[in-house]
Amino acid sequence: LSLDEYRYLSILRFVADKSRQDGAPETPVDLHTVLLGLAANYPDSLSYHDFKHLRRYERRRRVIETLLFQPERTVDLLYEDREEYKIAEMRNSDATGRAVRIMLHLHFPSTLCMTTASLMNSTKPGGLFHDLLSCCRTIIADEASQIPEPVSVSRFLRKVVEYHSHIKGTVHDKNGL
Repeated sequence: LSLDEYRYLSILRFVADKSRQDGAPETPVDLHTVLLGLAANYPDSLSYHDFKHLRRYERRRRVIETLLFQPERTVDLLYEDREEYKIAEMRNSDATGRAVRIMLHLHFPSTLCMTTASLMNSTKPGGLFHDLLSCCRTIIADEASQIPEPVSVSRFLRKVVEYHSHIKGTVHDKNGL
């Protein structure tokens, strides 16, 4: 799938930091890339407080990413830098959640790409995309072989009336779940 062919779609890709550390390819539609660009791309659409929050998020996220992707730099960190990293790491989850809410208000994605594990973690109560499920019409799980029982995913999502599990080209319909 080439993203260039689908520029008209608003795609958002959620990739966990661990996957990124393990070498997952990066794209311009990755969540943290999009979040880091919100203040620059939508300055006139942001309230003063949202703008300040996004700038603070950017600073802290850059600290986290520097240490995630350049771990050799942790050896020479000064005390102040270690404290800045601790604060950034400690507040990352809440800051990301708020940045996501700002993003959804400014730029709602038409397509959200993520692994099944991320889908289940991020859509549970308190997850990054918990409120987003009510707006979804189609959910595609691309890791059917890794789901112990595809039925459990449809039960988890509760609102799925018809669930299609595509496994090796065959379709197994689970109606009325």
